[in-house]
Amino acid sequence: MQGEDKLRIRRVSPTATTTDRKPLLDHHARQATAKPDKAGRRGETSGWKRHGALASLCMVALFVVALFIAASEDGSVTETYRLPEPEPEIDPLMDHFVRVVDGKFVVGPSCDLFYVSGWNQWETVEAASGVLKLYGASLPKNMTGQELVKSQLRKASQHGFNVVRTWANPVVLEHALLEEPGVYNEAMFRGLDYFLDEARKSNVRVILNLLDNWQEAGGIPHMQTLFPSLETHEHFFFENDGWVGYASHVKEILNRRNSINGRLYREDPTIFSWELLNEPRCGGCPKEILDGWIEAMGGFVKDIDPNHLLTVGEEGFFDNEDEAWSAGNPSGMGSWAGDQGQSFFDNHNHTSIDYAGIHMWIQNWEEATPEFAERWLQYHVDLSAKLGKPLIMSEFGAWGHSEKMVRERDVWYQRTYDYILENAKAGGPFQGGLFWQWFAIGQKTPQEEGGGDGGVFGIFETVGIDLDRRALFARPDSLTRATRFARSPGCQLQDRQAVHRRDPGDQPRVQLLGALDRRQLPGVGGRKSRRQLHFDSCPEPPGHRLRGPRLRYQHQRVFAWIARLPSERRVC
Repeated sequence: MQGEDKLRIRRVSPTATTTDRKPLLDHHARQATAKPDKAGRRGETSGWKRHGALASLCMVALFVVALFIAASEDGSVTETYRLPEPEPEIDPLMDHFVRVVDGKFVVGPSCDLFYVSGWNQWETVEAASGVLKLYGASLPKNMTGQELVKSQLRKASQHGFNVVRTWANPVVLEHALLEEPGVYNEAMFRGLDYFLDEARKSNVRVILNLLDNWQEAGGIPHMQTLFPSLETHEHFFFENDGWVGYASHVKEILNRRNSINGRLYREDPTIFSWELLNEPRCGGCPKEILDGWIEAMGGFVKDIDPNHLLTVGEEGFFDNEDEAWSAGNPSGMGSWAGDQGQSFFDNHNHTSIDYAGIHMWIQNWEEATPEFAERWLQYHVDLSAKLGKPLIMSEFGAWGHSEKMVRERDVWYQRTYDYILENAKAGGPFQGGLFWQWFAIGQKTPQEEGGGDGGVFGIFETVGIDLDRRALFARPDSLTRATRFARSPGCQLQDRQAVHRRDPGDQPRVQLLGALDRRQLPGVGGRKSRRQLHFDSCPEPPGHRLRGPRLRYQHQRVFAWIARLPSERRVC
């Protein structure tokens, strides 16, 4: 089932007392003590026939349960239930394209300001198409790709995220969208259809990059395989086959009709914008080569689709010839970054390019200093203001594969968001940011990223015990009570539900039966599993206590900062 939280319930063991089983006996006890009717039958008119059949069914069910109990190690059996997620109401503004007016993103007839708050997501098309295995971050246990996609989008809406940036192509060769020139994998296209449709239902807009610089599928290396005349990576940007192959592929995507809702992609306001190419690099090329490609392909996209915004998709490097700005590069003037063919100002100074986007990878670029980050951001703010176009931090991240690095990552994220926020509040060009990347609970990284939870780049939505969002800790109360609490008015369940019980020694804890393995961390009141039960805007129920320190384990939670920005309306 899709879009529903799983709830696992620990059944009563066979050694339960008569009091524990009393609710099951109440109905039959009432029947035994009922007065006979005129026909000598007890209870209702249909009496023994009806209840005899019911009793038989109950006996069969109890027999099956008994078999499972006998087979379990601890004398109990786990069953899985699902609670339906409420379907969000679609915002009427989702039927309007985001535009740029006076250097700001706006949407709707009243030109409501639109600030970008969201995340990057990898292998989206693959997951949405229902493949059985993901490589960048695994599918959570007992969850399909479509369930993962829908769950993340619904949670994004709850957190206030409004944009996700992702790839219009699968990134693994075995799932390639473009199988050979002019031949497409319909199953993958249907996955993208599903993702866009679910994004709209969740009030989340999508940035789609049309091709990637790196990947064997949906990237320039894939184009080299399909077009042998592209002998090197750089040939893609100036050889005829590279231009024609790209244009043909992009045309197919823009003119795609969604198999679910019937919308043409080029007419679907769910799409926030297109990116020409993720991180285009033409190593050793004069800056005119890449810039000429951007001008030509940007015009081509706009001719087909004048409705959507368009940007380049680059990191934002400065060519070494740009002496006034190249000092802002990683490693400064004359560095490797200035030899990648990019020229931030020139690349975004085309009429087809509606806004500027940059990336920031401090460890990847070996520039993990506050001084570099400040310089990098300020240079791009100044140039974007000169361009008169909005600026987005389209992709940024920091390593987090140790406890120390997670703490450092917190600081980097806070600095980045604070910078964007203050510039936006001051009327500057910065209009939002998208972190890399959001993991669902239970997703595991490949071994090359360290394996396990989160790996190098994974961001989880919760971090154990957080003081600014309420965490409910176990008391020996009934599951019914906890479920009733989760369903109380104004209370949104943020994580998989848990079962309450007491450990030996009468130590309260929460036993989580979710997708993650249950590693134990020391905590207040005994050992607690590293995941806790999180609620948003919930009243504290009588008899429950919120307590505990803030725990971290390769996790970081990133909150939507969009609510902190002032909302405006203007007539345009």
